Amino acid sequence: MKYKYFLKNLSIFTISNFITKLLMFLMLPLYTSILTSKEYGTIDMITTTVNLAMPILTLCITEAIIRFTIEENTNKKQILLNSLNIAFKGYILLLLISAVAWLLGMELKTLILFNIYYLVYTVSSLLTYYLKGLERIKIIGWASVIRVIALILLNCLLLLYFKLSVVGYYASLIISDMIVIIIYICNLKKYKVISNEEKDTALKKEMVKYSKNFVLNSISWWINNASDKYILLLFYDLNITGIYSVAYKIPTIIEFVQAIYSQAWQISAIKEYDKENSAEFFSNMYKIYNIIILFFVCLILIFLKVIAKILFAKEFFIAWKYVPFLLLAILFGALSGFLGSIYAANKDSKMYAKSTAVGAIANIALNFSLIPNFGAQGAAIATCISYITVWILRLVFMKKYIVLDINLKKDLFSYLLILVMCICIICFRTLIAQVISISILIILLLIYKKELVDLFRSVRKDFMK
Repeated sequence: MKYKYFLKNLSIFTISNFITKLLMFLMLPLYTSILTSKEYGTIDMITTTVNLAMPILTLCITEAIIRFTIEENTNKKQILLNSLNIAFKGYILLLLISAVAWLLGMELKTLILFNIYYLVYTVSSLLTYYLKGLERIKIIGWASVIRVIALILLNCLLLLYFKLSVVGYYASLIISDMIVIIIYICNLKKYKVISNEEKDTALKKEMVKYSKNFVLNSISWWINNASDKYILLLFYDLNITGIYSVAYKIPTIIEFVQAIYSQAWQISAIKEYDKENSAEFFSNMYKIYNIIILFFVCLILIFLKVIAKILFAKEFFIAWKYVPFLLLAILFGALSGFLGSIYAANKDSKMYAKSTAVGAIANIALNFSLIPNFGAQGAAIATCISYITVWILRLVFMKKYIVLDINLKKDLFSYLLILVMCICIICFRTLIAQVISISILIILLLIYKKELVDLFRSVRKDFMK
């Protein structure tokens, strides 16, 4: 039944995420044709900063929301109330910091956009995690589809018609997120989840105790994902940073697959941890995940230049050169995330955070070493190595909780083949690179043939029960 439950959630997340991510992916040519590289760099800096500020100011309470809400015999209403209370206090602090930034000369328009976007993004995230914990997956799926449709319509109006560039981009995001918040609130009120209750201080302390370690983890992941852009800006300019930011858009194809799988997996990992045959279930799910991500990376690398020609306009086309190592980074980031869910299921947020922190330190050191000499390519390589570091640490220290039955030697050989493919695509002409890449794809299919057959049998057996 556990495979059936996982696949049910996976199918809902797949449909909603496929529609939303595909539509947003198709919007990239619009952004790269209307926005300059400098404007795109400004947008990326604001978004990246919001992604850093939100987990810090909310103490990563989203992690506690889903972990505690899924558990039986917890006060669901108090979990939401405590979370919103913590988020509100964090927002007050952000307003004070913004006031100081304005006094120091920062542009008021940018600060207003930043604060409004932060507020709606935070509330939307809290409610999304809360509904996940309540296992109301369908409403999340519908809301995400409605959000992206509204976002596209607003982009066309504000970017194409009114030519509002950065302001139009964020106004579109803010309004579409507000629509989602309204949908969520209506659903929660319908089921009488939202109501006035006295605060449960003990539960709040327990939630904060669990979630606060994720702050370090979140900062570290942010460093792994974003420090390269700031260090690039230190040595170069917004044009290079904008082009490098666009290069990240192709790896979002893998992040799309990762997001779908991890959303369904996060719920199953918490529910199935410590149950009978959990080690076998976790091992099979890791194998499935590894194979899916591995083959998606391989296929994108084969068709990389074709994808880049479709998606990247004008001066952005050169960004394809930075994609291969970013794809390899996403591969190990996805596997690290899977292993992290096991730490979260065991409520070991400390080791979860420490492994990411080591990767972040490595990332900063490598960025300062490689970017001055190799530019944006050095940033991509640094990100790749830091993600590999996190994966290794989590795999090693996870053994005290659960031992995964995986063929590590086979996996390492496969990762080495993907590395060879990345180097060939960057260094060789298209025809030679394509021949080598297709040959590697065939080898990978032969390597994992048995695993694919065995995994299919395990899932079918669970469905027959």
